[in-house]
Amino acid sequence: MVNRVALATASVGVVVASSVLVTACSSTAGGSSSSHSPAKPKSSISHALGSKDATGDVKIGKITVDSVLGFPSAPVTVTNHSSKRSNYLIEISLESADGKTQIDTADVAVDNLEPGQSTVQKAQFTTSDKLPAGAKLVIKSLDRLASS
Repeated sequence: MVNRVALATASVGVVVASSVLVTACSSTAGGSSSSHSPAKPKSSISHALGSKDATGDVKIGKITVDSVLGFPSAPVTVTNHSSKRSNYLIEISLESADGKTQIDTADVAVDNLEPGQSTVQKAQFTTSDKLPAGAKLVIKSLDRLASS
C-alpha cells in the first residue's frame, strides 16, 4: 500500500526543487564588460532576495596593475538613483577575454549612500599572476538594499 502523504510530499518537493533549479540557472547567466572601457552591467546579474535592481547605479573603470605589488584593481563608481539611503554589495569577477577562465574575484561594499550621492571604491584583486591580454571585469552579483 502506498503512503499517499509521503507520495504527495515527495511530489511537492520535486516541483519546488525543479523551480529552484530553473531559477538558479536563469539567474547565474552573467553579463560581461570590457576592461578597456567603463563597464555597464547586464540585466541578468544575480540579485539577492529583497534587493532592488541597481544595474544602472554601477560603472566599472579600467583595470590597472599596481607597479609595486603587481595586484590588479579597478575603480567602481556607485551612484544611488533610488529615493532612499541604500547599501550596495557588488561581486566582480576578473576573467579571461573569452570568459572561460575566472582569474580572481573582488567584493565592493558601499554603506549608507544617500539618494543622488556617488562614491568611487576600488575593486581590489589579489592575484599577482600576469593578466592575459583582453582580461575583463564582469559583475556577477549586485545587491542594493535600503539602509536603516
